[in-house]
Amino acid sequence: MSPPLRVVTTEVTPPADLLSRLPAPDGAAMVRDGDGVIGWGEAARLPVGDAPGRFAAAGTALAELVAASDVDDPVGARGSGLVAFVAATFDPTSAATSTLVTDFSMYASGRSVVWRRMT
Repeated sequence: MSPPLRVVTTEVTPPADLLSRLPAPDGAAMVRDGDGVIGWGEAARLPVGDAPGRFAAAGTALAELVAASDVDDPVGARGSGLVAFVAATFDPTSAATSTLVTDFSMYASGRSVVWRRMT
């Protein structure tokens, strides 16, 4: 289990181009038609294995991390608060391990635009 995180969400002015806010080439992004989520840095990394129950394990790991963390989310919009990216194997015979990662800093856009810092 990762140590608890402190997450603060603040509404900010929407960037003209969400991907242009990604400062590092090793960041993560899920963007479609200009809306989505980008993140960089790493606040927590939770390996969830490669067994058939890896998706349930990822859900449990995230629920435990959220329950243990201090989340200040006055925005309350979809995509705000504690958010994680998951790299999951879909082939049960894959040698790779599925991993859940919460990024240190993020932007999300859609109905609201938010800035999140996790420590």
